[in-house]
Amino acid sequence: TGRIVLAGGTGFVGRFLREQLSDRYPVEILDQNSPDALRDNETFHAIDLADAEQIQSYFAETPSNEIGAVVYLAAYYNFSNAADSRYEALNKGLKVWMAQMEEHLPSHVPFVYASSMTAIAPTELGKKNTPDGPKIATWQYPKSKVDGETILETGNWSRPIYELVLAAVYSDWCELITLYHMIEGIRQSHAKRLFYPGDLRHGLTFVHGEDAAKAFVAAIEKGQQAKPGIYRYLVGEPEPYSYQSIQRLVTEVFDLPKTRLIRVPKAVAKSGVHVLHSLAKLLGLPPEFVQAWMIDHVDDHFHFDLDRSK
Repeated sequence: TGRIVLAGGTGFVGRFLREQLSDRYPVEILDQNSPDALRDNETFHAIDLADAEQIQSYFAETPSNEIGAVVYLAAYYNFSNAADSRYEALNKGLKVWMAQMEEHLPSHVPFVYASSMTAIAPTELGKKNTPDGPKIATWQYPKSKVDGETILETGNWSRPIYELVLAAVYSDWCELITLYHMIEGIRQSHAKRLFYPGDLRHGLTFVHGEDAAKAFVAAIEKGQQAKPGIYRYLVGEPEPYSYQSIQRLVTEVFDLPKTRLIRVPKAVAKSGVHVLHSLAKLLGLPPEFVQAWMIDHVDDHFHFDLDRSK
């Protein structure tokens, strides 16, 4: 079978995937940052996956018969929504990586790519997102994922390519920034509990890191027997959570006073965000997480059709 290469394997999803793979396969972790510790069957190779020369050197030094599958988890993101050269650089590295796989690895070695729910178009209540539905790039991070998928789908690659479109990934300790701030905003601030600028019925689809890792393992194992082509799957839980349902659950769990949510216009919410940021700066407090551009996305609704994934 060969070892499983995790490109960008020291990140959040990589942590769960390493746990799933550790008893089954030898694993090689490629990343700029070394992991805190290595298991007995793990090795680590320091590499900048945006650097063409480093990628070429890696493949030149790696025997072609040693790799059984490649999982590409490498990504860059931040919530400033500002243009950043690292997005483009990483996708240029992805193109070099794919070309090197074509040159050095047999065509039966599958490539598994971690994509994101943010790169697919939101849907409407009562209508599910499908794996082949429209894509969208309304801010910088999803744009980088759409660009990455375009590289995979338009290149003349001779191997099975799996695109796993991940819902919002969380853990037992949350570790999902947007969900954490949503919960804390409800828990700590009475005012924030009262007002919301979107449709309260709309929500996001989530997935636990352990379940996301199981999807990657399935893709690795099926990919080793698959024909060349693009295989695209949505990876998430069956039902979305609306802001209203999260608000009710947080209120119950933390024994908060029950309140009735009031929907406010987006323009009012943006003005409120600007005021909060100005006050935080004036008082020397940490900046608010919510930014004005995020208000435009509060109505985004994601509800996965998982028939193909199942």
